[in-house]
Amino acid sequence: MVPGIENVVRAYTSAGPWMALDFLLAPDSVLGERTPLEALRAGEADLVLRILRSEAVDGFA
Repeated sequence: MVPGIENVVRAYTSAGPWMALDFLLAPDSVLGERTPLEALRAGEADLVLRILRSEAVDGFA
């Protein structure tokens, strides 16, 4: 299991698993065009959760 992935999945509980998968596999400019999944694998869970929270504030998550 990838550390931090459970927090991403939990954040998308109401939106569904496909939205969580979309978030995890979509390249992000904040991550240097890496995907959140790649960042999680690199041990950057805090950064991924910050991005997730900012999207939630913007109304996307």
